[in-house]
Amino acid sequence: MVEISYLPAEYWKDYKSLRLFALNTEKFVFSKKYCEEKNISPKVWKARLESNSVVFALDGDELVGMGAFVFSTAKVDQDTAQIFSVYVIPELRKKSIDKKLFNFILKEAKKSKIKKISVNIFENNSFVKSFYLSCGFKIIRKEENKFFVDGKRYAGLVMEKLL
Repeated sequence: MVEISYLPAEYWKDYKSLRLFALNTEKFVFSKKYCEEKNISPKVWKARLESNSVVFALDGDELVGMGAFVFSTAKVDQDTAQIFSVYVIPELRKKSIDKKLFNFILKEAKKSKIKKISVNIFENNSFVKSFYLSCGFKIIRKEENKFFVDGKRYAGLVMEKLL
């Protein structure tokens, strides 16, 4: 049974391993690249976990997915959350783990009185686009040259869900 939860900072190596695996094997998972993240200090990995902005899917003791988000602290956008990623290891996809991660983030957003969740995705990632549409997101706009990966620019879509 897969459980969704935050992780304490001492699990930073497991988090790093999962994130670097995702970055190394899938081009359009995050807006960062493997080479940008591989040498980040342990202090930064720990700080990410301590911020409670990354949640994890655990199958027993194994990390099999994660979701990263932030609730805005800017006065003008204080009722908005930004999802940065939802990732599940390839062999466990289509088992609703992504939905469990999203629902956990949604629950945390509602507890924090968030009224809108936003996400930026690669336009060409039809699987991710379908996932967010199935979760009730709407496409707000297309942004040309939003992402830069391997020397090439890609369009992005801004999607939003009102809570």
